[in-house]
Amino acid sequence: MNDQFSIPAFAIIGHPNEGKSTIVSTLAENDRVRISPIPGETVECMAFPVKIDDRGIIRFIDTPGFQNPRKALAWFRKYAGNNEDIINAFIRENRSENDLSDECRLLEPVSKGAGIIYIVDGSRPVGKTDTIEMEILRLTGQPRIAVINSKDLNNEFIRDWKREFLKYFNSVRIFNGHTATYIERIELLDALRAIFQDWEVPLSHVIDSFRQDWANRNRAVASAAVEMLVKAITYKETTESSNDKELSKLKSRQLENYKNRITAFEKEICRTIKKRFRHNIFDYDLPPASILHADLFDEESIRVLGLKPNQIAIAGGVTGSMVGAAADIAAHGITFGLFTVIGGASGAGYAYINKNKMIRTRVAGFKIGKRKISTGPCRNIQFMYVLLDRILLYYSHVINWAHGRREPSNKVVNSGCSKQGMVSDFPDDARKVFDTMFTIVTKNKKDSSEIEKKAVMTLEKILTDISHQKNQVI
Repeated sequence: MNDQFSIPAFAIIGHPNEGKSTIVSTLAENDRVRISPIPGETVECMAFPVKIDDRGIIRFIDTPGFQNPRKALAWFRKYAGNNEDIINAFIRENRSENDLSDECRLLEPVSKGAGIIYIVDGSRPVGKTDTIEMEILRLTGQPRIAVINSKDLNNEFIRDWKREFLKYFNSVRIFNGHTATYIERIELLDALRAIFQDWEVPLSHVIDSFRQDWANRNRAVASAAVEMLVKAITYKETTESSNDKELSKLKSRQLENYKNRITAFEKEICRTIKKRFRHNIFDYDLPPASILHADLFDEESIRVLGLKPNQIAIAGGVTGSMVGAAADIAAHGITFGLFTVIGGASGAGYAYINKNKMIRTRVAGFKIGKRKISTGPCRNIQFMYVLLDRILLYYSHVINWAHGRREPSNKVVNSGCSKQGMVSDFPDDARKVFDTMFTIVTKNKKDSSEIEKKAVMTLEKILTDISHQKNQVI
């Protein structure tokens, strides 16, 4: 790769309005890239470096679209000079030529050594202008890869595009800038590394840096999530009053405060996830069917999230939690969930569905005649698992929301499935870690730092597994 670029660089080239800016935004994880449905909005080359720890590791360059490819190709075919200087010669001779100014600008980064990523919209048929653009890029002599930006992999035109690309490019990939996952971005970088031997070392470094950075993000999110869970399951609201007539109102107000505080904890971890995965500007709408639209304290959350009834029974037996009155939530008819475990003689207990409440509200007397009203902490392990499920779902939405995507999601998550959560599918050893953490934290039996560290490592692995899945529906 040309030494004029201190880091690997790739020019994103193609016809206007084919999705170049979308691809740049997704590859660079930069939602500040301007994306417009109006053709020709990009009129100058814009470089978007990818930085890790404030150090650039690769850059993607958004270029203007071809405007006069026929005239440009005619010049390339007449050129009789040194082939290695063909791009520089084209720019020198045509820089002031209005008809070819866009072509000069889009080829300028290529003249400095940038590789070529040629983008086409695979939802339309191959045209004569496309083959002209491909021939120009072939004549540059630069390593190049063709990318079909298509939302429909079964489109009838995909086969035609692939057949035509084989005549002009070192490699061909299908890559949807609106839905590309982390794994698909890594695969595209792998394809770039394979097309030119001189790029193997620098792009191997880029890929290793991407993977390490992703692991660091997952570790940071896992740590923040475990910290949030501990805060939530130990949180308590306390109020004092000397007026017995005000107790009912105080209880209701305190319950609302409790719920608001737990909800604030959840919003805080969501902000952390968004920031870690570089979603800075655009807020996106959750898919219409996502359970995250339901309030944390809505019974719908309990119906589809958290552990299954038999798993709750086992957790209750293992942790000794949720026995008898300790399973109460606050009063006044506001319930968090449907599942309560009643301990049995064997210690394992049984699960049943009802509307028992599970955060205790207590009224204790002071010697001086005051009353102390306390709501929380939660003593039902299902509460922790519902929170964890919501964190994992939000994480999955965020990491699979490509940065080049601007429109709201109209897809349905897990259509036809009443269970949208993930924690019920945890392996037994992972669930046992969180069961143990809940017991130690809520009963204050001993220092919880070691089990919290183990929970972070367990959650980090779960996040890694989620992010390595392909073709996720969001």
